[in-house]
Amino acid sequence: MQNPASFQLNIDHLDPDTEQILFAVGSDVRDPSYFWPVDTSGLGRVDIVSGSKADELALQLSYDNVQIGRIEHDLGKAVDEFLAMPEPSRGVKTVIFSADSMRRTRAHLGLSAVEAPE
Repeated sequence: MQNPASFQLNIDHLDPDTEQILFAVGSDVRDPSYFWPVDTSGLGRVDIVSGSKADELALQLSYDNVQIGRIEHDLGKAVDEFLAMPEPSRGVKTVIFSADSMRRTRAHLGLSAVEAPE
């Protein structure tokens, strides 16, 4: 997500049967109130909220009655714990994140290097 429109589109197009969600917002979002017009109620539940703006994101989700499993400020730890969760019975594990959190997640997983195609 980069702006309110892309944030809303991500939520609106998420399969309603999605059981496991990690939501992370990083330092690229300087003012999280920018996202307050987005209706996050469609998420229903988020397993882990993380990133440098985790508290602000959790507040927004709470106002939209989204259940939060827990807040983990350490993004690497949150990613590891999320990936270690048992496979969902339906849907796929889903990560919604800002660009900064995406880059940090990719680096944490060793996916930041560009590999030449074979």
